[in-house]
Amino acid sequence: MDGEKLIILPISNGAAAGMDYEKAIQRGLLELVERDAFVISYLNKLQLPKVDLHSIDVWRIDIIQDISRRYRLEIHVMDMTTDLGIPSFVTLTINRTGIGPAVLSGLKAGLDPIEAIVGSFTEALHLRCKIRMAYEDDNGRIPETTVEEINTSEKRGLWWYSKDKIKLLDFWINQKPEPLRHDFSPEGIVSITHTFEKLGEKAYYVNLTLPEFSAVGIRVVKVFVPHLQPHYLDEKYRVLGGKRLHEVPIKLGYKTAGINSYPHPFL
Repeated sequence: MDGEKLIILPISNGAAAGMDYEKAIQRGLLELVERDAFVISYLNKLQLPKVDLHSIDVWRIDIIQDISRRYRLEIHVMDMTTDLGIPSFVTLTINRTGIGPAVLSGLKAGLDPIEAIVGSFTEALHLRCKIRMAYEDDNGRIPETTVEEINTSEKRGLWWYSKDKIKLLDFWINQKPEPLRHDFSPEGIVSITHTFEKLGEKAYYVNLTLPEFSAVGIRVVKVFVPHLQPHYLDEKYRVLGGKRLHEVPIKLGYKTAGINSYPHPFL
């Protein structure tokens, strides 16, 4: 609204589309859940459980491991599920060859944990071409960028491009793999909204569907859950004031050691 003060820099958190409003809203809610979990986990350097992919007998997980071997990538899937109880994962693709980006990450929350793991991996993988092209477009060099200058996905990806940055994620990479802890929940949006209600949180959405999309059956929304930890892209304006950032780790029994000063690796 005109004259309304800016609280945080707006990005696409919670924006989603679907063939009906229920699907679109569910996707928006799950995106908010995954990003809440990621920012809380990364900034607090939480020692998350690492998922043992070898313990999952599913063909799609087998494909992930085949791809990682073919391209000499390490795959680390971290379970970052919070007090919301909705399965949430970050997948790190680590490349120690010196060819291509060393660190990329993908996020996904979902009611089916296998689908969420696969989604987080594919998100990390499809960013490899984008960041490698940015590197080559800059004549194969990594620009000297200060942390506060990182405000685009390209700058963030190039900051994490070199192998010397991998050690900054040792607090996740070095965790011992464990069997997957979650089961599939078939209840959809009812399950998600019930979770928020139990924690006293309310979800809202705005219909953004243009007539052109409506005519072909596509619905577009922007979903908000005010107290969830926001994601951010501009390191100069990190969002550090939310209660969940500081309270959720304690609630879940994690030890914390202050706020991580390095830029997060999610593009």
